[in-house]
Parts: sequence; C-alpha cells; structure tokens
Amino acid sequence: MREKSKRKRLPVTLILPLLAVLFAFMPSSEGDEVVDYYWSRAASVLRSRDPGETGIKYSLTARSFYKKIDRRGNVESVDSLEAEYFFSWGKLDSSKIIEGDDRRFKKLDLSFPNVFESDYVNYFYPNDTGGAELAIGFDTDTLDDFRPVGLVLIDRSRYVPRWMYLFYPQKEGYARFSRSFRFAENEGYIYPDSVWEVGRKQGIFTSENYRLETGVSEMKIYR
Repeated sequence: MREKSKRKRLPVTLILPLLAVLFAFMPSSEGDEVVDYYWSRAASVLRSRDPGETGIKYSLTARSFYKKIDRRGNVESVDSLEAEYFFSWGKLDSSKIIEGDDRRFKKLDLSFPNVFESDYVNYFYPNDTGGAELAIGFDTDTLDDFRPVGLVLIDRSRYVPRWMYLFYPQKEGYARFSRSFRFAENEGYIYPDSVWEVGRKQGIFTSENYRLETGVSEMKIYR
C-alpha cells in the first residue's frame, strides 16, 4: 500500500470571488479547431487517469462542513464530519467516521460529470495571458437542455483538469444548485481534492439555503 497526496483545503472565501470574476467575462471567439483540440485532449487524459474508470481500490480521508445559510447570506449553523471513505471502481464501498456526526450528511459525493465526453458549445475565455492554465467555457445550445454548464481550467501543456465550475439550470428538488471542484494528482490518477456545493433546497412550504464544503486531506491507493 502506498500513501501520498496530503494537501490543504483552499478556503471557500477565496473560491467564490474567483468564480464570480471568471463568469463575469464574455466568451471570446477564437477558432473552433483550437478549442476542440484542447477539449478532446483533456477528454483523453481524464478518461485514462480517472480512478473510477481504471478499477483501482483507494481511500480518501475527507472533512465536510454543512453550513446552513439564512436569508441575509449569513451562516446560521455549521455541522462537520471527518471520515475515511473506501472506493473500488469509483463506487463507495464503506466508510469509517473519525470525528463528528453523520446524521446531517448525505452519502459522500465527489463525483463529477466528464463534460469533455459530452457535446457542448465550447469557447475560450478572453484575456488569456498564456499562463499554465487555460480556461474553456461550455454551454448547451438550447434552454431545454438541463445538463450542467460552466467553466473548466486545464493545464495548458499536460491537458489535466485543474478546476471545474458547474451550474445546473434545473435540478429536481432544488431552486438553485451549483458545484465546484479542485483537482489533484496521486500516482498519475486524477481526483477532486476539494468540492464546494451551493444550493437552495425547495420544499412545498419552505426552502433551505446551504453550502457544503468537502476537503480531501489524504488519498491512499491499494495495490
């Protein structure tokens, strides 16, 4: 058994402003061939390096915070849970609670759609500095398509996804729902080491605004 990849969570207070700035830009109109090239390369990389697709057994130690938000946007209450989760073929086999109470938390979900395998309208974002990360937006061509839309940042030379921001135009049981991911690497495999979920659960008479933050502190791969 090998152990690697201990990382610190990036505070959500840094992520949300970044997300707001990125989505404030209007997409650029660079050549479709160039966008398609980066998009297809990223699809190939993720397909071959996703632990859920390769069948390896691994575990993740993660801490989650469920924050209930009031109408003014203030945090009303916070629940936390730290646990170790065991996976094979990307499916959760079992878990072991380290600290906290799991009654407030649903089953850990670090899954993300492989948007690179889907037929989207893709575009570069403007003001590209030529740095290490390249931003590509993706959208649907009709309002009747309820797949998530958003933005991905990939490594310009290695085509590895670094960030993914998803907005769901419609999700059952929710008035609003979005998820953001930061990706890490361990022994060549790609996995999300931080996930931010922001939603508004829609009930018949009431609704609840919340923010669910999960940070992975360690990934272990079992040989």
